[in-house]
Amino acid sequence: MTLFRVAQVTAHQQVGIDVVSGMESHVITHFGRPDFDEIMKQLAKRHNGETVGTFFCGPPVLAKTLERTCRRINKKSKTKFDFFKEHF
Repeated sequence: MTLFRVAQVTAHQQVGIDVVSGMESHVITHFGRPDFDEIMKQLAKRHNGETVGTFFCGPPVLAKTLERTCRRINKKSKTKFDFFKEHF
């Protein structure tokens, strides 16, 4: 864990504010690309057999990655992810 991350976590625990966004929140800003496979697998377990709407607004490259992940998880799971994207 980097020194910045330690300071970020400590500050959040003490005052409940994310030092990156400056917002009072129960979540902390994470850097880097999300692990979509892991996130979607956890959601599939939590919503077993359900249809989950997955909405994305952002860069096309990241949209393709997320859409592929949804399709891959749909093949292996009873949970179905409907993927929707929008670009501005």
